[in-house]
Amino acid sequence: MYALVTSAILMALASALAIQAGQNFDLMRLYQFNAQRAQLVMLAENIEQFYVERGTFPVSLAGLSQTPGYEHVKSLLNNWQGYAVSGVLADSVWQYRRMVVFSADPSKGGTAATYLTANSCGVGAFSAAGSWCGSSKSIWYRKETREGMNEAVSLQRVLLDRTLQKFADFYSANGYFPDKDSADLPLVPGSTYALASLAGYNGDVATCKGIFTWRGLPIGCEDMFDSWGGKVGFAFTSNNAVSLTSETPLVNSAGVPLVVASGFTI
Repeated sequence: MYALVTSAILMALASALAIQAGQNFDLMRLYQFNAQRAQLVMLAENIEQFYVERGTFPVSLAGLSQTPGYEHVKSLLNNWQGYAVSGVLADSVWQYRRMVVFSADPSKGGTAATYLTANSCGVGAFSAAGSWCGSSKSIWYRKETREGMNEAVSLQRVLLDRTLQKFADFYSANGYFPDKDSADLPLVPGSTYALASLAGYNGDVATCKGIFTWRGLPIGCEDMFDSWGGKVGFAFTSNNAVSLTSETPLVNSAGVPLVVASGFTI
């Protein structure tokens, strides 16, 4: 009888320990998942910032961690993570690229290649599908360069219109648009000049600061350079017709770079 009771107690204890071990394992897996998710969120934030600053995606996660200002990214990297950037894709409006960074359990036997081949929201692989989503059993972040293009174009047009208002004020005061360069040489009708050069600034957007003048017009760095850091053009038709132009890095589905322009004809 004593042996039976002892055996029952031991079996109950073993069962309780097994249950506790299972609970501990599940808890450990939950902590691990949350840690992986937190690391990927921070990694995605850094990739996003890199894209905002440079207009392109990092070549690799290791390359990102070796970029000045992003050295801290190294502490976020682990063997669960994968990263890929597509070649040029196209929809009915834009040419664009797609980036994904993901975190998936390597013990499941999958590879980055098989992960990118699968598609949970469309048909086709990451590098070709019109719409692509990562596995629902993983943590992933996707960005496509076509995102926000319409908003970026609208913003640039607003910026050109703001600068153009200065020329409208000049015309109101003088009865004509500026028609000579900073050396007092006449502008050639049908030609486009860099507004920065007309204002006497030959540097780039990174080193630009202060206010410059051209024919008495105050020209700031925000007037001379567009949203992407390119030089704004001053298209001169006559002293009664001028336009401001921005040759954007955006490319439409036919492969033609998009130019944003705004002008006055009086």
